[in-house]
Amino acid sequence: DFDAIVVASESGLAVSEGEWTFSDSNNTDGKYTRVVAVEAVYRDESGNIIESTDGTEDPDTRKITTTVSWLVTPTRPNTVTLSTYLTRW
Repeated sequence: DFDAIVVASESGLAVSEGEWTFSDSNNTDGKYTRVVAVEAVYRDESGNIIESTDGTEDPDTRKITTTVSWLVTPTRPNTVTLSTYLTRW
């Protein structure tokens, strides 16, 4: 349900009754921490996605950014980030 993808700066993922859902907190599993951010998407007059909020919000598009971080050693952190866009179609 696209309407369940609400804007949130930090959330996690959970499985509920066999379906993935957003949770209210990030996920930590021993060594790894996963944080999911859901952002509103804005477009300019030509319909192009822009990074600022100067355009018009597109209610049918959300930007999802997932960050996984961990410590390679106690003094050496590592992070991987992936961003993608989801649209209602």
